[in-house]
Amino acid sequence: MIETLVSLLLLMGLLLFFRPITQILQGQMADADILAVLRVDSQLDKLTAGHKLQIKAPTELTVISKDTVYLVQPYKSPNMTAMLRVTTEKRGHMPLLLDIQGLAFEKNDVIVYTIKRYNRRFEGVVRE
Repeated sequence: MIETLVSLLLLMGLLLFFRPITQILQGQMADADILAVLRVDSQLDKLTAGHKLQIKAPTELTVISKDTVYLVQPYKSPNMTAMLRVTTEKRGHMPLLLDIQGLAFEKNDVIVYTIKRYNRRFEGVVRE
C-alpha cells in the first residue's frame, strides 16, 4: 500500500516537472528565446541608426552607411541550422541569432521584421 502511494507521488512529480526538465535539457526556455530576440532587436537598432535602409528581398535588409553596405539576412550552411546574420559585401559575417526557422522583413510606415524560432513568432520594428 505504501509502495503504491509513493510510486503515485513520484509519477505525479515526474509529470509535473517533465516539460520544464525537457525544455532545460533542450535549451528552449521561453525566457531565453525572448531575451535572445531582444538582443537582436538592440543590435539591429545600433546597426541601423541614422543609415538608409532598403528591403531588396522579403528576407534581406540592406543597411547603407557612408563606408559600408551591411546585409541582414538568414544563412544556412549544409551542416547547421539556419541563423540570422549581418554580413558585408566584402564577406565575413556576424551571427545575430542561431536556430531560426524563418525571417521576413516588411515595409509599411516602418520596417517590421518577423523571426520564427522554435515554432514561435517574434516581431519587431527596425528604426531608421
